[in-house]
Amino acid sequence: MPKFVFFSDLDGTLLAKDYSLEDAKPALERIKETKSALVFSTSKTKAETLEYEKMLGLNEPSIVENGGAIYIPKGYFKHKVENASEEDDYLLIRLGTDSKELEAVVDELAKEIDVLPLHKMTNKDFAKETGLTEEQAAKAKDRHFTASFRNPESLFVKKARSFIEGKGYTLAVGGRFSAVMKGNNKGKAVQILLEHYKKEFEEAVSVCLGDAPNDFEMLRICERPFLVANYEGVYASEEFPKADGAGPVGWNKTVLDVLKNA
Repeated sequence: MPKFVFFSDLDGTLLAKDYSLEDAKPALERIKETKSALVFSTSKTKAETLEYEKMLGLNEPSIVENGGAIYIPKGYFKHKVENASEEDDYLLIRLGTDSKELEAVVDELAKEIDVLPLHKMTNKDFAKETGLTEEQAAKAKDRHFTASFRNPESLFVKKARSFIEGKGYTLAVGGRFSAVMKGNNKGKAVQILLEHYKKEFEEAVSVCLGDAPNDFEMLRICERPFLVANYEGVYASEEFPKADGAGPVGWNKTVLDVLKNA
């Protein structure tokens, strides 16, 4: 059988609103049974992403911070991985810009309009803001390829974007926080990883699942893309095939359907 490689977003896609994986358990088990690969492609940090890998007993490559970097467990691929450095037990392929440079840009923005840089928040304050535990907040703040800030009042969003883009960086506006980055690209990261999978598994089939505009570049790369509805049941685009449902419910149905005859 072809080796299926699932590239999946986390928040709003595999994870429920309360961060639960319960609705996706049948498909997660099926992925293991078929020895398919599950690669997280997320805006989360390495520390956060590895927690979910550990929870699910996975040891797969991962794409973090909106395509800012690819982490590959050492020895995962038999062939040599070019353009990679070593970091602990992983090979690191960096695509994004160092967070210290990005934080400096956010600090400049904070002098222009009323935004609160994430790197200036305490773990306690960030936990209170997001509903995370302080331990989870610390992992979410451990950014290396993006810099974030609490969204300004709607009146200043356009001004913030103009300022950031005028400096040559990219702004991704989220629900409560926005991220500044440069070079990050989920699509490029998926393409790089897929080339490595194809070297060892010629018939590898890529399947991508995401729910938001920052997933579109990733979905365009995959052979079988699926857009999951958001928590309100709304699909972010008409461009891609739709998963039958929101969040992990739609994710679960789609993955089971893909693996039905595997």
